[in-house]
Amino acid sequence: NMLINHNNFIGEFSTILFKRKFINQQDPENIFSIFNEEFKIGLIDVPLYISILSQSNMFYLPYSLSAFRKHKSGGSDPLTNPSFHHAVSDWFRLIQGAYSSGLLSSSEAITAAKNYLALSKNFLPIFPSELQPWDITANQFIKSTDPIK
Repeated sequence: NMLINHNNFIGEFSTILFKRKFINQQDPENIFSIFNEEFKIGLIDVPLYISILSQSNMFYLPYSLSAFRKHKSGGSDPLTNPSFHHAVSDWFRLIQGAYSSGLLSSSEAITAAKNYLALSKNFLPIFPSELQPWDITANQFIKSTDPIK
């Protein structure tokens, strides 16, 4: 599950095809919104994928259809992109929304939140003030969601 492992295995918008009706069903002002949250800076593609996949199935071709080039001035480099922390914290925002909406069970949400904390740990030295509040919230979420208290 993409939300549990924090891995956008679908890829960038340039790698996907979907029926036009799914985009036409989206509110143009809120196309990157899900679970009453906006995602316009970090993970803009993942919320749209979740929205589409909640209405349809996915078909995967096991071939490379495009390449993702990483370079120092690219947006996926946390050392040069001051907004990169959104790509990290957005995963937890998606976990919260998916759990509240019933897309993740308690055990899945707890696993996802623990995996989020492991991911965040990698970027905490770069973005301490931005990620630390999310880490605190994630720990509280785990405690409040865990059925074994």
